[in-house]
Parts: sequence; C-alpha cells; structure tokens
Amino acid sequence: VFASQNVPQLPSTNADGYAIRSTDPPGVYKVLTSKTHSISQPVPPGSVYRVNTGGPLPAGSDAVIMVEDTRLVSTYDDDLDEDLAGEEKEIETLAQVPEKENIRFPGTDVKKGDTVLHKGDIIKSGGGEVGTLAFVGQKQVEVYRKPIVALLSTGNELIDLENPGTNSSSDWGGVFDTNRPSLRAALEGLGYEVLDLGIVPDELSILIFRIDSHVSAIQRGLHGADIILTTGGTSMGPTDLLKPVIERHLNGTIHFGRVSMKPGKPTTFATIPFENVAKPAFALPGNPASAL
Repeated sequence: VFASQNVPQLPSTNADGYAIRSTDPPGVYKVLTSKTHSISQPVPPGSVYRVNTGGPLPAGSDAVIMVEDTRLVSTYDDDLDEDLAGEEKEIETLAQVPEKENIRFPGTDVKKGDTVLHKGDIIKSGGGEVGTLAFVGQKQVEVYRKPIVALLSTGNELIDLENPGTNSSSDWGGVFDTNRPSLRAALEGLGYEVLDLGIVPDELSILIFRIDSHVSAIQRGLHGADIILTTGGTSMGPTDLLKPVIERHLNGTIHFGRVSMKPGKPTTFATIPFENVAKPAFALPGNPASAL
C-alpha cells in the first residue's frame, strides 16, 4: 500500500498556539481565526492566526508560538459581535520564536509514493494497521479473509464437558476432553472463528460406525470451515483411524505423518479435496501435552 499524498499535505502545526512571522517581535497582536480570515491569504502585519495541533498554517506565516508563551489581552464583547462573543481579540506574545518553530512540513510524516504497508502484513485488532491506512487516506485494500477452523476430537474415552452423558462409551467413565476447549480458546484469542465438530469415538468393536462418524464429522468441517484441526487418532494403534479415513474415504493426501519432536511425534498434515480446493488438515496427537 502506497501513500497517495503527502502527510501532512500542507504546512501545519504540532502545537496549540498562534501562527506568526518569525520576524515579529514580542508585543500585542490582533487574533485572527478561520472565522475571520482565509488561510490562503497572508496574515496582515500586527496580527496572528489562532491554530490548533494538526491544523494548517495561513499563508505568510513561518512559525508558531505556543499558547504558553502568550498572554490574553482582550476578548470580543457580546454586544458587538455575537458570533465572536467571548473569543480572543488580542494577545501578547512573550517571546520571539525562530523560523520553522512548531511546524510540520508537507511529507514530514509520509511522502507521496512511500510504502506504508507491505504485501503479507497482518491487519491486527490493535488498530495500528487500520490507523495507518486511514492516515494516508486509503479507504479499501485487498485482503485475505481469516480462515475458519473446524475442531474435532477423537476417542471413545472422551467426555464432552458440556454434554457429559453423550460421548464416552468407556466402562470406567472416561476423561474430559481438554483439547477442544483449549485449542478453541487459543484460536479465538488470535481472532479466528472456530467451528466445533465435537467428539467422535473410535471403538474398534463397531468399526464401520466409527469410520462413518469420522467421515461425517470431517465432511461437516469441509463444508463449514477452511482448515480442519483434529486431536487424537494419529498414532499406530488399531483404533487410530484418522489417517486411513483421510486417504481412503475422503481421497485426501497425507503429506507427513510423523515429526522429529517429542511430545508431538505423530503430528500429521494432510490436504483434502473439496469443491476444487485442497483444504489443509492438521491432525494432532491426543495427549494435551502434544496437542498444545
């Protein structure tokens, strides 16, 4: 993204005060404002022009004296001019300021054509990048939408904390699924939308049903999300169904099925075709120390 104009575009002030000529000695001056004087016209001798931080300077001025270096002499009377009632009429400057004092010149912050954001920069929620775009007058930019992530846990021993009676078929009661809530919190904390696919069991005794459950859950993820993220079912056991389900039932490609690290060795990365797009799938081990 390039700046389409200088910022600031015109000489402006970086302090509240009065635009003057650097040759003006200390003394009493008439105060002009945007109500009484056009900035395109030079400030006449014996006058100063009231400016606020960031405001443009009138023609002919080359310095700004800060309010702190002035003293109010008089204000406009209500009876004489209702529009100016109570506003400054005359001030006394208490110092002579040098040329360029308290002035920001065109292009001081950004020059026309400067690069302000690069391709691949992330527009974060902190607002800095959005502020930068607004700063240079950029109303629209082309961006990539943040992906939606589908989360799935596998394992017949897992209990869903929100529905504790619906998932585990373990005789000993099972364990609460911690991976989905933890990963969801991490992803949403980074600003991603999460699609919760729940838990699918992997009990070998009713294998066909378990395979269908895996396929159905992942297909829901393919329909509703951009990335599939699963935990469990990636190791070498007879009930670790994820890799064969991806390859044989979803026509996916396993790009790697193990990594050289521990914990996390069975981490798997695959792509699954869906509507002419190869959607990425990350299959993490079920051990929370590995998955997180």
